[in-house]
Amino acid sequence: MNAPATAVELRCAIAVGVTVILETLPVIVPDLVASTTPLYETVRVPDQPVPAVFSNTATQIAPDLVVDAGAGSITFSGVVGGTPLTSLATTSTHSSGTNIAANITTTGTQTYSGAVTITGTAATRTLTNTSSAITFSSTVDSTASAANSLTFGAGTGTATFTGAVGGASNGALGTITNASGQTLIFSDAVSATTIANYGTLLFNAASAKTIGPAITDNGTTTVQVINSANSVAPGVITFSGNVAADTITIGNTTYAGSALFNGTVSGTNINIVGGDHASEASLGKFANTVSVTAITLDTNTGTATAEFSGSSKTVTGTIDGLATTEGIV
Repeated sequence: MNAPATAVELRCAIAVGVTVILETLPVIVPDLVASTTPLYETVRVPDQPVPAVFSNTATQIAPDLVVDAGAGSITFSGVVGGTPLTSLATTSTHSSGTNIAANITTTGTQTYSGAVTITGTAATRTLTNTSSAITFSSTVDSTASAANSLTFGAGTGTATFTGAVGGASNGALGTITNASGQTLIFSDAVSATTIANYGTLLFNAASAKTIGPAITDNGTTTVQVINSANSVAPGVITFSGNVAADTITIGNTTYAGSALFNGTVSGTNINIVGGDHASEASLGKFANTVSVTAITLDTNTGTATAEFSGSSKTVTGTIDGLATTEGIV
């Protein structure tokens, strides 16, 4: 008897909706071609064979793609959603998890449970939806030493990275790009060449993390550093590269933030805001040149502090408290 396969591979362009529940039974789904004649492929959930329908007819099943590979891996090597799917959800506990080797388009949510690898060589993969969430529950890496890039297409939704990005051995990404009006949330360390920011970046780790890439300003942009834990001192988010944004906000009136900028910082406004608890002191520490219009310090229950270090560095811009006696420099 042949040994069972250990991966699920979708080897074609999927232009229409399909639901595939594989559980722990690894299956290679054959080439799928959009057709006016429905095609049927039987896959199994425990004790129950069910048909998955692949077609482009108006009478097809709801265009939601669900792939649960159990301990197998999943590979998308052909375009997914040439005609956009409603949603996509993948689950894999395999070490390589879901391998994205093509562009993916949905009108609704995309959820990736388990590790994700952006595959190829110096390739760019684009994930697109409209105003819904894209969620990565675990790590996101590039194929080793390939520096593949990840772009989020037009849409106003939020993409959340729960695990480290680019943290695998030689797994750093190339460029991560968001769309105008879109928010990317990072809850762990990031290793990449560049984050090309067209919208909002939120770094909300509850402990100290390092953000390796340079961050570029490509429109009306915001960078936020806000601790996700309440009533505690924030971990320091260290930015290794240069950071540019219209607005940089460290902390808010509910949660503190702490950021160390080792590269240059440029933009319009930097706001440092203390939280609503005595332990929630917010700190912006700048170890290089700063070129902005204004730095504003907003002390609440927690203090707001700007600290400047480094030899022969220039700070351009006003420094003020939001009100009299607010802020520490």
